[in-house]
Amino acid sequence: MQISTFRSLEGIAYSSTLTTANLRTLITKIFDWRVGREPAARHHAALLGWVVAAFAVGAAVGGLCTRLIHQRAALVAAGILIIVLVVVVVETRRLEQPER
Repeated sequence: MQISTFRSLEGIAYSSTLTTANLRTLITKIFDWRVGREPAARHHAALLGWVVAAFAVGAAVGGLCTRLIHQRAALVAAGILIIVLVVVVVETRRLEQPER
């Protein structure tokens, strides 16, 4: 569900489960901005930079949780995913309601 729900950010394709493709696209956008002189590529690179940074923060938090609470660290990740699921469901229902 996560892969199919979160596929793009302001029209830029990205992966919400693996960062390898995000790193490749980030480097491509930086190249397009610096060498190709494409102004929009700067904004795209910044967005992808935030995505890659979020992966790094998630890995650091996951490592810290694993060190501190061992196997229960998986519960932290599961809890975060449940919160995201609830937010997505609530927001989807809100957007599907007819305007008053």
